[in-house]
Amino acid sequence: TLIRTARSVITTVPTADMKRGIFPFPVYDPFTLNTTTLARQPFANNTIPQARWDTVGAKLLQLYPDPNLPGLVNNYAGQISSKENNHQVDVRGDYVLSTKDTLFARYSYNHGNSTRGSVFGAPGYGGSSYLDWPANIPSSAWSVAGGHTRVFSAAWANELRLGYTHNESNQLSPSKESLYSRFGILGVPNSDKMTGLPTFLPTGYSWLGDPHFEPNPKRAGLLYLTDNVTWTR
Repeated sequence: TLIRTARSVITTVPTADMKRGIFPFPVYDPFTLNTTTLARQPFANNTIPQARWDTVGAKLLQLYPDPNLPGLVNNYAGQISSKENNHQVDVRGDYVLSTKDTLFARYSYNHGNSTRGSVFGAPGYGGSSYLDWPANIPSSAWSVAGGHTRVFSAAWANELRLGYTHNESNQLSPSKESLYSRFGILGVPNSDKMTGLPTFLPTGYSWLGDPHFEPNPKRAGLLYLTDNVTWTR
């Protein structure tokens, strides 16, 4: 099964002026808070001076593209493409051992990979909800089963089944290397499994970075044995 889809996404990004610290509305200086009146003073000309910028924030800000739609809200439209590849094979054999005994054996194998693009380019990615996060989800599974059925009489029958199922999946970042040091982000454990950027969720704007639940490896195995006795009266 091979599935290819694409959907449109609309989100909010800062304007080119905003990315230079120039806003079309008053921006208040948090360092001027009056603890009595709880009032703050606005920055002159609605502009945040470059000297007050955080170096990490300034680098992250450049991950936003300029708007391609008018306005300050819902001003960026893009498309996200998705691919789903799923390959499965099932093999089963049945054998009549005698008039009273039948056997069966089955083997199944599944290998899949689901990928999803992003609204912006890497490593910002961007979007409005968790459904817009880029994805790389490999998975594999296999199972084997067998059974023996014996009819003792017209009233008595027994069915024995034995099987094992194995499943593996993961959720990986599209980024191939860690970007923490490149953006000046400190205090993050050094691991080759933690690639890309953390998740940033600025209120009112598109998020940036990688999903915060990657990598997410899972593995499960299930062994089962059942025996059913049928007595007809």
